[in-house]
Amino acid sequence: RGPDRAWHGDMLDGVGFVRAMRQAGGEPAGERALLIGAGGAGSAIGLQLLDAGVSELAIHDMDAGRRDALISRLSAAYPRRVRAGSTDPDGFGIIANATPLGMRAGDPLPVAVEKLAPGMFIGDVITAPEVSPLLEAGRSLGCKTQTGLNMFLAQRELIVDFLEGKPV
Repeated sequence: RGPDRAWHGDMLDGVGFVRAMRQAGGEPAGERALLIGAGGAGSAIGLQLLDAGVSELAIHDMDAGRRDALISRLSAAYPRRVRAGSTDPDGFGIIANATPLGMRAGDPLPVAVEKLAPGMFIGDVITAPEVSPLLEAGRSLGCKTQTGLNMFLAQRELIVDFLEGKPV
């Protein structure tokens, strides 16, 4: 409850993703980011990446309407820094998969992994398998990566901080 006695809620997908990214050696500030997935988790991650200082955020979602709605919402706060993207990761420093792609054997990869390059940071939200095929592809090139489990653990830290009255 807030000071106004009303209930307030929030989610930790975005801040958890960025905290886990930083814990894994990544830093969003100044980077170009490609976000795959414009649902709830993707929306939160996109906003937090912008809040953390990415220079550009390109968003791809199989549902163009959902993608465009998120671009519109984020562009209101961050004009000229958000645009539509594709599955081509070329030229991006951060690749964020906020889709369930990779959870099941036979799922298509969320990006064109043949265009991944060393130096990219790749984060995934799925927790099982812990190392998704996308992360495996990135790790084989020497990319820094963050698993969905890393994100979950960062979210758990944030929940504990909140419950203990620490700033989150």
